[in-house]
Amino acid sequence: MPAVQQLLRVASVLAFMVAWRLTFEPEKEDPIVEVLEEIVHTYEETKSLYDLLAHFPVDNNIVCPERDVHLPYPGDCTRYITCRNYKAHIRGCPRFMKFDNVALRCRFATDAKCSDTENIEKKCGSNEVYLECKQGCEQTCEENSNDYIDCPEDCVKGCFCKEGFVRGPLRNCIPPRKCNTTDSLEPWFLINSRRKHSEASPSERNDVQFIIHS
Repeated sequence: MPAVQQLLRVASVLAFMVAWRLTFEPEKEDPIVEVLEEIVHTYEETKSLYDLLAHFPVDNNIVCPERDVHLPYPGDCTRYITCRNYKAHIRGCPRFMKFDNVALRCRFATDAKCSDTENIEKKCGSNEVYLECKQGCEQTCEENSNDYIDCPEDCVKGCFCKEGFVRGPLRNCIPPRKCNTTDSLEPWFLINSRRKHSEASPSERNDVQFIIHS
């Protein structure tokens, strides 16, 4: 019985505090709530979300379809393309994830439907070259962060940075001197946003074209 009485006292005190605030401080807003509302409002605006694409590198070798869509990046399942106003912005999935060709979003590598070898052997991005056999780690701006998952001992084929370039924080190939000047904004920031965008139909997923320079 004493425990019940104690709970009733606590409830009464809380009710009094709420009533006091509503009565004597109705115009006072919670500063934390104000900040959160401002952040949500800012990032739910379509224009603001699109403006963030400026942080992601553009691959001029890729010709986008007419619609704004997310598309797989040929040759690398850890990357994907966001087409906006005919510009192909190259984005990267979080670590241990790959871009699902059906769901058109990043998923855990074990669940993602993606093929690194389906008719894309020679379709690499800017400053990249296709190799039939590559061993060890690809040089990056943060070599010390690589582990065994990023450094296969077996011979693998795919798109790798050309000589004189390294893999940058946005997964594009850049000169080493640009490693400290590249914006490292997480490339997957927009993938789960509430922004409404046109989804690609199965046929449109194959509309992306690559200009291969000999």
